[in-house]
Amino acid sequence: MRASFGWNDFRQFVGPESVKDPNNLWALGGQNTNDTLAVGYSSKAYLFINGHWQFNVTGLYQFPWGINLGANFFGRQGYPFLPYVRVRTRDVADSRPRILIGKAGDYRLDNLYQLDLRLEKAFQIGPVTVTPAAEVFNVINSNTVLQRYSRVGQWDNRSGELSTDELFNTIQETQSPRILRLGIRMS
Repeated sequence: MRASFGWNDFRQFVGPESVKDPNNLWALGGQNTNDTLAVGYSSKAYLFINGHWQFNVTGLYQFPWGINLGANFFGRQGYPFLPYVRVRTRDVADSRPRILIGKAGDYRLDNLYQLDLRLEKAFQIGPVTVTPAAEVFNVINSNTVLQRYSRVGQWDNRSGELSTDELFNTIQETQSPRILRLGIRMS
């Protein structure tokens, strides 16, 4: 059996001279405040990978007759969800700033948990070892949301109007469903 636990509390301390805009401005890489976020990219959107905690427990038990049961249980805090409003200014379209609603970390996606199991038995047939196995991934069939669309809308400084984004809060990615895999390894 093996277990691990991680606690992360990333902080960046900057002086007032480092803050270019007193608003809750967000740019890739974080806010202009002490709440800088690690950003990853996926095929759907930006992924803010700032979970404060995570754990992993894995183990194997051998029953009589050489039947092995392995398990892996993983969990982590939900990543930040950053709802924002995009501001359209008279500037170039690509310079439209994003104003966060709340501070980074005020809103989070649900915590993620996953249990995987493997059952196997090795047979010796002459010089060959044949090991049939059954594996089940996401045994509890969690359907945890991993990403949501976070743009609330767009504020137009020229007209003074806020247009809402109908995609706001829609699910972009969920945890993979329960999967059963059957296989045979020969060595």
